Amino acid sequence: MTTRLALDWRFFLLLVLLGSLGTQVSLFDLDEGAFLEATRELLNGGHWAATTLDGEPRYDKPILTYWLQAASLTLLSPLSAWLPIELIGRFPSIIAGALWALVLGRYVCEQHPKHAVFVTLAVTTSLGVLVIARAATADALLNLWFTLLFVDISRCLQAGTEGPRLRVYVWLALGVLTKGPVAILIPGGAVLLWTALSGQWRWLGWALGYPKGWLLIAALLAPKASTFGGNLFFGTTSSVLLGIYMDMAATHCITSW
Repeated sequence: MTTRLALDWRFFLLLVLLGSLGTQVSLFDLDEGAFLEATRELLNGGHWAATTLDGEPRYDKPILTYWLQAASLTLLSPLSAWLPIELIGRFPSIIAGALWALVLGRYVCEQHPKHAVFVTLAVTTSLGVLVIARAATADALLNLWFTLLFVDISRCLQAGTEGPRLRVYVWLALGVLTKGPVAILIPGGAVLLWTALSGQWRWLGWALGYPKGWLLIAALLAPKASTFGGNLFFGTTSSVLLGIYMDMAATHCITSW
């Protein structure tokens, strides 16, 4: 059996099983409670375009993580007699963590097949992944999109084919749906730095001059961006700007009075 075949769906299920260990413990992070309570309110209220926390708008994170947690709670809650509710709430992060390791392992298999299984298990058992992939937050999902993004950027550099080039735009859009502009700023900064150091400006122009990719991003983001109060793209940024505006307005009113 080749290494690539060994990293198949059975190996993925093993990673999910490993990722589930320890997830029955109580929520240990403030963000976990905030995410899951906002998801519960989304399910109870039926407002799938915007989120609330304790009845107040919660727009500091985009919507994708809430949707996935809502799907997990809806599909797996009937099994709550056998599965801890904490595991159910964390299940999207468990899946993302398993895919994160598997994607990286299969990419390594393309370059150095003998090391692929080791890399997959090393990622799965590293301290950061052990924590992030067991938390009901957006971080594991964002890291999955980053992994897929940089893997396909590498494939673009090596082969220059259309498939990886198009997928880069998909991962960017999903990253924005998960965490907002940081999903563009971090990989964009890394690519710009690499381009400046390597002088590969022609390649950067080829990668960015792709109307089909930009149309795909627009198609993926437009439905959520158009919803009232959805706050897809800016996330925390718009909350900060709103806070600055309110503070300036209040200061102006007090000074005038």
